[in-house]
Amino acid sequence: MLNNLKRLLDTLRPRMEAQMKAWIAWLPEDSGGAGRAVFGECLNEVTIELRAKYKNYLQSIVEKLADNARLQRRMKLKKIFIRGSLGSPEGLFQFFSA
Repeated sequence: MLNNLKRLLDTLRPRMEAQMKAWIAWLPEDSGGAGRAVFGECLNEVTIELRAKYKNYLQSIVEKLADNARLQRRMKLKKIFIRGSLGSPEGLFQFFSA
């Protein structure tokens, strides 16, 4: 989904904008003058909204990956501590019995 949104912003939007400008050029000045301005404003609003959504999605993905990395590190440490605590009493008993 993130790749599709990025592609829409980077490649498809300029093509769509160029096509729409070509179509608007055929509108008569008297009837389409206000429509041309409205079209530009709407396209800019949509672009701003898509860019904001893209940034929010990207930020949430990065935060989730960072949380997963932290949790994975904690789990590794817990496993090391558990192995160490299980292994050390046996080692201590062998050391003192010898």
